[in-house]
Amino acid sequence: MEDFVREGACGLIAYTARLRPPFNGWDRSDSVQAAMHAAHEEIRSTGRLRVPPQPQQMARDRIQPRGFWASPREIPGLVPAWYIIGPFDDPQRARLGAMHAPDSVRDLDATYRGTRGAVRWLLRRSQAGYVGLSALYGGDRSVVDAVAYAACTVVSPAEQDVQMRFGSDDDAAVSIDGREVWRHEGERGVRRDEDVVPVHLRAGQTRVLAKVANRSGQWGFFVRFTDSDGRPLDGLTFLPRADAT
Repeated sequence: MEDFVREGACGLIAYTARLRPPFNGWDRSDSVQAAMHAAHEEIRSTGRLRVPPQPQQMARDRIQPRGFWASPREIPGLVPAWYIIGPFDDPQRARLGAMHAPDSVRDLDATYRGTRGAVRWLLRRSQAGYVGLSALYGGDRSVVDAVAYAACTVVSPAEQDVQMRFGSDDDAAVSIDGREVWRHEGERGVRRDEDVVPVHLRAGQTRVLAKVANRSGQWGFFVRFTDSDGRPLDGLTFLPRADAT
């Protein structure tokens, strides 16, 4: 994040963001705010922005070495791809209470009737753990009071207790092997790791189903898995594979 704030054109982002109230997203972090304020002051006083040497702590904390990578490493625990189906109508605004075929049937070859006619499961890659349903079905006023579903399989090398870290826009329910483990009701924007949910993974395959309702505006969700202390979790693989998209 320090690289993002200080290098290249991103210094201008720091400059302009400092002149208005902060966004309601990644820049809410105190450390990021401090870096943006410092970058703003440096640009204001000197007319330029220097790139300091990389601190040792930053080098240790990196997911991959500094520099350009044509194919960056996958971040452990991020779900790389999902099967997605929707949108389904929710005229009564029941949201998570609106029942559709994917609530009770897991048939990835099936076709159902949705808001815009026949719908089927589509394979979609996530972006660093985030799935933008607005990119698939539209945002703002084009999809209001609608429901979509996302399915994947977590493959664990051993039985273990982990954390599922989740965020959604808007209402969402997540089931593990058919049992609901998390529910959020209410309007909100997606924030990474907003919900921390203890879950149990068995050795081998564990099925995950996310149900996400849109009230209005943007629409999407974020998921990753960590160890029970919130640290990156190695050893998990996921189906579908990202390279299958």
